[in-house]
Parts: sequence; structure tokens; C-alpha cells
Amino acid sequence: MASSSSRGEMEKMGIDQLKALKEQADLEVNLLQNSLNNIRTATVRLDAAAAALNDLSPLIGDVTTAAARFRYGSVSMEAVIAYSPNDAR
Repeated sequence: MASSSSRGEMEKMGIDQLKALKEQADLEVNLLQNSLNNIRTATVRLDAAAAALNDLSPLIGDVTTAAARFRYGSVSMEAVIAYSPNDAR
């Protein structure tokens, strides 16, 4: 809500100034709405990533992170598609 001094200043403005002020306020509201939508989208993605990590945690609990255990190579797409997390249990 506008304070009484702001309201007094607005009452002294001409139509063109008021239109420009409204346009600026509308732009700021749209920017805030877009930012809020981006935050909501990021929250949904973060929740999905956290759920996926929780699903994978039991499978990777005993996996070493030592560089000596890694080997360079490639895996066929068929092997990737055919892999099921249940295969690891």
C-alpha cells in the first residue's frame, strides 16, 4: 500500500507519468513472477535429483572413489539400456 506522501506525489502526476509508472510496475511484477517460476522449477528439479540420489545410494554405497579403480573405455548403448538397478543386487 502506498504511503500518504507517495499517494500525494502520485496525485500530482500527469496521466502520461502515471501510465509510465504503471508500465514500470507491471514490468517489475512480471520479472518477479518469472523469477518465482524459475525458483519453483529449480525446486522441482532439485527434489527429483534428491529422490534419484536416494534411489541410487544403496547401489553405490560400496563403490570406491579411488582413481586407480577407474578404467577408460566405452560401453555399448545396448548395455546401458539393458541395465537395471535390480541387476546390481
